[in-house]
Amino acid sequence: IALIGCVGGYLTPVMLSDNSGNLTFFLAYIAVISAGVLITARIYRWRSLEITAFILSFLLAGTAFDKLYSKTDLWCTVFLFINFIIFSLIPIIRKKNTNYGLTEWLLPILACAATLILGTNMIRVFCNLKYLDITQGAFAVIISAVTLAEGIYLVRKRTDGAKLLPAFLAASVIALATAIPLALNNKGAISSAYSVLAFALIFAFSKNGCKTLLVLGTLAFAAAFCVIIDTPLHIFRSNIVNRFFRGGVFTLALLGAGFILHKNSGSTIISKAKKIFFAAGGISFLVYSSIEVYNNLEKCSFLHDFRNGGLSVWWAVVAFTLLIAGI
Repeated sequence: IALIGCVGGYLTPVMLSDNSGNLTFFLAYIAVISAGVLITARIYRWRSLEITAFILSFLLAGTAFDKLYSKTDLWCTVFLFINFIIFSLIPIIRKKNTNYGLTEWLLPILACAATLILGTNMIRVFCNLKYLDITQGAFAVIISAVTLAEGIYLVRKRTDGAKLLPAFLAASVIALATAIPLALNNKGAISSAYSVLAFALIFAFSKNGCKTLLVLGTLAFAAAFCVIIDTPLHIFRSNIVNRFFRGGVFTLALLGAGFILHKNSGSTIISKAKKIFFAAGGISFLVYSSIEVYNNLEKCSFLHDFRNGGLSVWWAVVAFTLLIAGI
């Protein structure tokens, strides 16, 4: 009966629509129905109801936005944000001694991702182009802050809250990592920001021991790497500052993560992660330093013809240093 009521509630404005195209009212109505699901979730653990409500709410919101995108305004984004808060609160309002399942893990992460996708596209419609990047970035930062606050509240108010903390941390990091490219809109700054974020997550893992932080840090490094390899070749040959923001910061972050884990080595997972980061950092250093050597020799008029030979000499120095260190 609850499922029938849920489906009927979400579909009522669709079935009774007079084609007036009031997107703001429709999203407000969806938020009200979602609030009813939130109340029901406090009383009963009907996960099928929560999943159905989540799918219908964001599916209908996305469909309505696609049909009525020209009528999008600030209030549409506000009601979408309220809908996000409702579904991210469901794991928090559970009664004590509740067995957490996959639903509680997925709701904050999926609600965060769906809201970011829809919300940033809504902002793109009504926001002034001059402030578009910073507004989209601010929206993602707000989602990240709210999700992080919910995770901290969960840990402080519930004895079993630590079980779900990684899900909220994952959602918060996803939003924060999305905010960086949205706000900066610069690939050099994006790769640097991802690298610094990854280093911070690895540092937090070394202090907290939460494996989720290690996974998130590794994913952030992967995101930074994807941005770097997507950079056109002429950017790497332009100037030393651009190259440093892309390759230099990434290399330092990888090596820094390895040194941090080396200081806190003890468990098997930390030992393996340390080796991976050191190896990745070493390869990144070799590539980045080789690019620097080649470009700087090419710019010197009296060493221009020695750029390939200079590269060979540099590789020999690196190889000899690694050999001595290994011995």
